[in-house]
Amino acid sequence: MRIIFLIAAHDVLKNISKRILNLSDYICCLYEQPGAYGVVTLPFSVREGVNIFLAGFIPTENLRFRDESLYIQDAEEDAEIKTYQLYKYPTTSKTIGNFKLIVTEGEFTDSEIVVMLGENGRGRPHSSRCWPGWISQTLWTELILKFLNCVSYKPQKLSSTYQGTVRQFLHEKIRDSYTHPQFVSDVMKPLKLDQLMDQEVQHLLCGQLQRVALCICLGKPADIYLIDEPSASLDSEQHLVASMVIKRFIMHAKKIAFVVEYDFIMATYLADKVIVYEGQPAVDCTANAPQSLLSGMNKLFSHLQITFRRDPTNFRPRINKLDSAKDRQQKLYRAHDVLKNISKRILNLSDYICCLYEQPGAYGVVTLPFSITDAEEDAEIKTYQLYKYPTTSKTIGNFKLIVTEGEFTDSEIVVMLGENGRGRPHSSRCWYISLHHFLHRPSLCHSYELKPGWISQTLWTELILKFLNCVSYKPQKLSSTYQGTVRQFLHEKIRDSYTHPQFVSDVMKPLKLDQLMDQEVQHLLCGQLQRVALCICLGKPADIYLIDEPSASLDSEQHLVASMVIKRFIMHAKKIAFVVEYDFIMATYLADKVIVYEGQPAVDCTANAPQSLLSGMNKLFSHLQITFRRDPTNFRPRINKLDSAKDRQQKSAGSYYYL
Repeated sequence: MRIIFLIAAHDVLKNISKRILNLSDYICCLYEQPGAYGVVTLPFSVREGVNIFLAGFIPTENLRFRDESLYIQDAEEDAEIKTYQLYKYPTTSKTIGNFKLIVTEGEFTDSEIVVMLGENGRGRPHSSRCWPGWISQTLWTELILKFLNCVSYKPQKLSSTYQGTVRQFLHEKIRDSYTHPQFVSDVMKPLKLDQLMDQEVQHLLCGQLQRVALCICLGKPADIYLIDEPSASLDSEQHLVASMVIKRFIMHAKKIAFVVEYDFIMATYLADKVIVYEGQPAVDCTANAPQSLLSGMNKLFSHLQITFRRDPTNFRPRINKLDSAKDRQQKLYRAHDVLKNISKRILNLSDYICCLYEQPGAYGVVTLPFSITDAEEDAEIKTYQLYKYPTTSKTIGNFKLIVTEGEFTDSEIVVMLGENGRGRPHSSRCWYISLHHFLHRPSLCHSYELKPGWISQTLWTELILKFLNCVSYKPQKLSSTYQGTVRQFLHEKIRDSYTHPQFVSDVMKPLKLDQLMDQEVQHLLCGQLQRVALCICLGKPADIYLIDEPSASLDSEQHLVASMVIKRFIMHAKKIAFVVEYDFIMATYLADKVIVYEGQPAVDCTANAPQSLLSGMNKLFSHLQITFRRDPTNFRPRINKLDSAKDRQQKSAGSYYYL
């Protein structure tokens, strides 16, 4: 718990800003005679405490400690803070081989987080193995070192080859920081590293390794922090925690951070400014100057040709259907540009329809306008096959998982939500053991070390195999050990699918696999390997598709493309998909239903029955004690500040996922 004391003196008023308020849970006011004695009020909520301090009057004690009220004019959210050190850099360019990157002149300040947005291969510091990423990294380092002395970097791809425990690893890397009380309180405790201190680094799961890497990055003394995909492999709760840890640390330390992040919720929470990369991937790209979050997101979405809206019934962020009425309204498309393609899309563009009839070429009659009745987008289609399963439980060692009875249909995507260690099929090792041995050699399944993720997967596999014949699975952790090209890999794994025109059109072309066909699988970057793995998973004939973190290592544009590919494929093929996804935007777009996992991680957990997205998200956010709203100016989804007016209003109504 954080309590900030506001002192009734002019020295403090200079620095009252939104940044200070973001650090506090409660506020106490100090008043009376400076240098002689003082009185401390009881803790108030942030909103009440600030209002009391500015008014100079304590209503609970009927006491006025200042004759005049103070008034502070609110600056624009993205207004430049003059009291911070300002750094400027000139327009710079660099060419290596056939790739050229231009960095447009711009500026940034300390205590500021700049988020980089754009497609992979456009020159962001994304991967040291990729030339475009390398040139960007060298160029940014040149610019940074003109102003700053030390850089701390957290890469995207992490390896766990260290021989020793997490405690020994931290002692070796950040000896001074990991024992400092402030660092422990602000970074290590929220990331729950105390639970990992005695574990071997080599045995850490992906999400655990990510938290250790983030801690080490922030623990190194530096002027600037380069953080590549801090949310990779973290579950939904840890996404939010990692965001808050980075934000709080940068603000406290008054440093600068450049972050590559593909989760739109996390990116919008972190970003003070954004840099949008434009151009042709791996050919020529331009890094625009840092700009406000609103203008940057508008620029990015204009390149993607997508628009976001707030759903009118449950207020969750939604991607508008291409050429729908909402999409057209937000893009301000002209009607005649769309009428060239007569299809169902035209119906989405019209508010009313008139019919023309009678003799062609002679005369015609126009009817009165009729309205178009839109069916509910998420309404259940009763003609689909319904599957039901009973309440089931399983115990292995000290861990117990209970799966509550529920039901699902074909052409449906069920997203699993909850903290790591609560029994969701999260670790690729756990997934593989359960699937392989339950489908092929069930008698050998007990010869492996059992994990909470394993018990969940074995239990789900038992339930699934009661109804379904074949399962296709995409693990979270991918390896590129195959000797050969992507074309040979696809030919070996999905020979029939990858040449089928419908599959090529619906899956391979949107994922841009034609650009990778002649590349060696071993030389693929993380994002490229993810697209290949997703294609192979969907290309295998199956009744159910188990997809673990399809957005991992994909950039913001590919997040949306992958979501659309999965959604369209499952609907067309009339199959079922269970998806573990931590990106809230992607999860809400994909989910027809959600399964929320509750309980104590690695001890006892309950998988609730599949439920609607609205009720599921409300249940999840009630556990996290956070609420979401739609920003009234730019309509992007925002996390309400703890104990703010909006936060209290939504919590009192039980609407954690409402506006």
